[in-house]
Amino acid sequence: MTSVPARPRPTRTALALAFVALAVVALAALGPVVTPAHAAPGLPAREVAELKQQIGEAAQQNAWPRVAELMTRLAEDGDRKTFAFLLKVAERAPARAGADDCAIALRRAAEVIGDDRRFTEELRKTATRSKQAAVRRALLIHLAARRDWPALIEGIKDEDEDTAAVAVWRLADARVVEAVEPMIAQMEKLDRTHGGIWDVLRNALAQLLGQKLGSGVEYRSRWQLVQQQGGLEAVKPEAEPPPSGGGSVTRLFGREIECTRVVFILDVSGSMQAIDPNQRDYDDPGSRTRGGQTEGERPKGKTRLERAQRELKKVIQALPEGVKINVVAYSSQVKLWRAGDADAPPTVHAMSKANKEAACEFVDSFTADGVTVTDDALVRAFSVEGARCFYLLSDGAPTHDGTTIVPTEDILRVVAEYSKDRKVTIHTLGFRGADRDMMQRLAQQTGGKYSDIE
Repeated sequence: MTSVPARPRPTRTALALAFVALAVVALAALGPVVTPAHAAPGLPAREVAELKQQIGEAAQQNAWPRVAELMTRLAEDGDRKTFAFLLKVAERAPARAGADDCAIALRRAAEVIGDDRRFTEELRKTATRSKQAAVRRALLIHLAARRDWPALIEGIKDEDEDTAAVAVWRLADARVVEAVEPMIAQMEKLDRTHGGIWDVLRNALAQLLGQKLGSGVEYRSRWQLVQQQGGLEAVKPEAEPPPSGGGSVTRLFGREIECTRVVFILDVSGSMQAIDPNQRDYDDPGSRTRGGQTEGERPKGKTRLERAQRELKKVIQALPEGVKINVVAYSSQVKLWRAGDADAPPTVHAMSKANKEAACEFVDSFTADGVTVTDDALVRAFSVEGARCFYLLSDGAPTHDGTTIVPTEDILRVVAEYSKDRKVTIHTLGFRGADRDMMQRLAQQTGGKYSDIE
């Protein structure tokens, strides 16, 4: 008798996706039932029904990019019943396989519907109660654009760090007075561990209150003083403190590491072979190492890349385990330390002992070669989920062929596009020869700071 091979048992992921797809198909099947009542001046009823059916079929095939594309088209319907359908689809999208794109389509549907008191009340509830973090985040961004702050103030306490960070920065950038006290209270809860969005709250409160402090308790005292002196309108930006060594703060070439979800972007192009004169030792701010070369004399000091590798490894080893990072290295090509896979995009990783060693090995693995594709490196860094700040180290002008310089406006435009739905602060550090103007403007646009590496 011929034996029949056993069928492989489906994985939990496959079963979950199949369940999601069947649920969406069931929702799509309801489309023709509700569309006769459709009376909004949006899409024709037949097109609405067809799009719902296509969304169900795409979900059944686990084709979530296609689902998001169809949802974007259906979002133009401008009908609340259609929005309810889109909401159910977005809430069932796999968290790492289409949820963000589906949520963006849902946000577009909310924009099309526009002003409606009862609908806005429903949005506020969904923005804080939806089980899908991407949905909460997308609707909070929509409400922020309408300057509807109550849900965002509630969002400060969201369990998803990215969602809570969106809420905090939208409130800080709009200088919402009512948000200061909730931010301080949330920071006080996180003061002991410095976990969650503690660093986001610290930086946002520094922006609002004009002084960077180390705890929620200190910010509470500062807030009382600010209120006595005229409130937020009277606050002046904090003067840039001089960089210094020592203390418990981790610094990269004198620049404080200000957040706990970091992508380091390291230029490893050919010009990083250069040895600069009068190199500063950042472990000993008073010392200088002579570099450069005269006729008949070998150059002294370390190359720019060697200095960058040394400093970056020192920082990685000093970071607490609660800090999470990724590393981008770029010349003519861009490489990421932990790149993720098809089902899981790249993210930041906690600084365990093993991860520190692996990250340092990655940093040490490069030799200086190729050109400086800064724009591609930034795009890759933006693909890292959870990142809140970038530290970009470079010595050159962005180029793809070694001759034609990529215009600064093009780079700023790319960064602005990727920053629409998230807040990423970009700090730039330039060796001699860096495109100082580009790096300064890049930092300024994102709320970061530029530093010369001496």
